[in-house]
Formats: sequence, structure tokens, C-alpha cells
Amino acid sequence: MTYSGRFLALAAVVGVLTGLLSTGFQVGIALVIGGYAAVVRRTAEIGVPGWIVAASLSAVMVSAAVLILRRIAPEAAGSGIHEVEAHIDGVRPLRWKRVLPVKFVGGILALGANLTVGPEGPVVHMGGAVGRMLADRFHLRGEHGKALVCAGAGAGIAAVFNAPLAGFLFVLEQMRRHFSLTVVSFHGLVLACVSAAIVTALFFGQGPAFPIKDYPTPALLDLTLFVALGAGIGAAGTLFNRVLITTIEVFERVRRWRPLVVAPMIGAATGVLVVVLPHGVGSGQALTLKLFLEPFGWQMLVLLLVVRLLTTLVSYAAEAPGGIFAPLLAIGAITGLAFGQLFGALFPGLVAEPGVYALAAMGALFAATLRIPLTAIVLVIEITNNVGVSLAIIASCLAASLAAQALGAKPLYEDLLERLIARQKRHLGEGEG
Repeated sequence: MTYSGRFLALAAVVGVLTGLLSTGFQVGIALVIGGYAAVVRRTAEIGVPGWIVAASLSAVMVSAAVLILRRIAPEAAGSGIHEVEAHIDGVRPLRWKRVLPVKFVGGILALGANLTVGPEGPVVHMGGAVGRMLADRFHLRGEHGKALVCAGAGAGIAAVFNAPLAGFLFVLEQMRRHFSLTVVSFHGLVLACVSAAIVTALFFGQGPAFPIKDYPTPALLDLTLFVALGAGIGAAGTLFNRVLITTIEVFERVRRWRPLVVAPMIGAATGVLVVVLPHGVGSGQALTLKLFLEPFGWQMLVLLLVVRLLTTLVSYAAEAPGGIFAPLLAIGAITGLAFGQLFGALFPGLVAEPGVYALAAMGALFAATLRIPLTAIVLVIEITNNVGVSLAIIASCLAASLAAQALGAKPLYEDLLERLIARQKRHLGEGEG
């Protein structure tokens, strides 16, 4: 077999293994969440307040997740996407032997505790680690080794959302500047994403991640509203990024002062919300689907928006393994639905259905915070199978990305990567001193 042929075969294997990891990861999360709910329910039956049990469970689980990664693999904290970028930049090693088990177990604990984080970040990190593992085992060096890591990262997106095109575009938009894309690596990336999606489909079915109705194509005149929605979300996404980075920095300072306080505190607060306002926590995947299937009044939408913004900021800064894609999609859907309801009330029968604005806002917030508009557009279309509203989604995503760019905001992962590199240089300087 030629070198190129071996690379393509390994890329397909990376996709299959990442798909299997993603499947096991999501099944594990579902089992833990089910067990969590059963414990809260049964203890409530014997007179123990549910919020006390839920707070205790989440505090213990989040603390365990953070303790495991601190002791074994500190680089497994957070989503891990910027860790993959740092690795293919040659700045950080990707120690797959410790990242894979810690990310898998820690992620199940964090998401099982109902933190407002998504499964996609850990799976992208694990996919990259699988790529690194096979590159090491089969002696792929240089750009081909980097390409295999990127293929694993793209396969992670494809597996979690059953969205191979979005996984492919994610690597091209988010990681393209970190490695050289050749004809062979291009095809390897496609193979990995398709292989991962096939594995996911074998276990969970071939339908979209969010099986909702097909919305009618909005009138061309409505595109002005979608542009306005996108521009507003672009400004809000810029503010969100700044507040998120500030929250991370504040929590880092608190951890230096009281290292054992942050994780149990966030876990306990999450547990209370599990009982008081269940839709206010968790990855948001179930909520996003429910927003399209059930009626939500504007008061509840506003409450969910405020609570989920806060829980997303705090959960992502908690140091536990978890991504931000799924929470962003949920926040975007809430925002778009509220926007659609408002204009529907002001101009009854003259604007698109609120659900169409929800779809557009999902992509717009994604594009604004991460600055990967093509991925945002394709991801929303793939996970909902709503091709008919493509123009509306495109208009909002481009407006959001351009607005964020005009305001001078950095993409979230670029900011996180710069902070990671600066922290590493600081630690190296302290070691030399």
C-alpha cells in the first residue's frame, strides 16, 4: 500500500473509532442522567427534598470530574478544541493515553451532573487523540500526522450531530490555518467524517439530530428581519465572548485562592436548578428539540434565556470537560423564538413562523461567537433537515459574523488558544526562574 493509501485507510479508521467513542460517550451520559433522575425521584418518595439530593449528586460528580483531570490530565479541562489546535500548531503535546480515558469519564460525569455544557467538545478532543494515537502507531509524521488529528476532530462533530458536512467544514474553517491541506488530506478528512456519521447512524438511526417539521420558505422581504436578527446576535455574541473570558479568569483566580470551592459550588447550584428549572441546565439538546415541538410563552423564553446564559458561562468556566456548541444552539433557538413571537404579534400573518427565526438564530449565535459562518449554516441545515429556509439561515449567519468582525471581537477559540499559549509560556518562565 502506498503512503497516501495508508493515510486514507487510517483516516477511515479514525472516523470509525471516533464514531464508536461518541456513541459510547452519549450512551454513558444518558445512563448516568437516567440514574441521577431515578435517585432524586426515589429519595423524594421517602421525604427527602429533591433539591438537596440533586445538589449533593451534582456537587460530587462535578468535583470528581475536576479532581480526575487535575490529577491525571489537566489538559482535558473544558472543550479541548483549542488543545487540539495548540497540538497541531506544535505548541502542546496531545497525550492520548491519558486524554482519552479522562475526557471520556470526566465528560460523562460533567454532563451527567447536568452542567450546561455539550458533548461535542470532549468528542472532538477524543477524536483528535484517536488521530494522534494512530499517527504515532503507524509512524505518520509532519503534515500527515497533523491531518490525521484534524480528521479525528472533524469526525467528532460529524458523530455527535450526525452532520458529516459540518464536521468537514469545521476543520476547514476552524483549523485550516494550523496545517497544510493537500488533496490526500482533504479526502482523508471527508472519509473520517463520513465514517463517523455512518457509525452514529448504525446506532441512533439516519434521521437528523433534531427531527422537526419542514418550515415553509420565508418571503424575500423577510430577509431584512433575518439580517437584523443576525446583526443583533453578532453584537450580543461579541459581548458573550468577553463575559465568558472574564468569567473564566475570575474562576481561575478563585481556584488559586480556594482550589476546592469552585467545582462543588457550581455542581450544587446546578443540582438545585435540575429540580427548580430543569430546562435551565443540561446540554440543551433536549430543550432545543422541545422548543420546536411544544409552545413556550415569551415569559418562559425570557426566563430560560437569562438562566441558560448564566449557567452556560459558569459551567464552561468550571474546568470540567464539556463543549459549548450545544448550549449555544439552545440559547440561539430561545432568542430566535422570542424574536419571532414578538414580530408575529406586531405584524400577524405578515412575517415568517417563529420557528424559522429560531433556526436562523441558532446559526447566527454560533457564527458570531466562533466566527465560522459556513459551519454554522451547514450545521443548522444538517441537524434539522430544513433546506427550505437556507436563505434565512445564511442571511442571519453572515450578518452575525460580519457584525462581530466589525466590533473587533476575536473568535472564542482563538482567544482561548492565545490564553493557553500565554499560560504555558508563563509556566515555562517560572520553571526556568
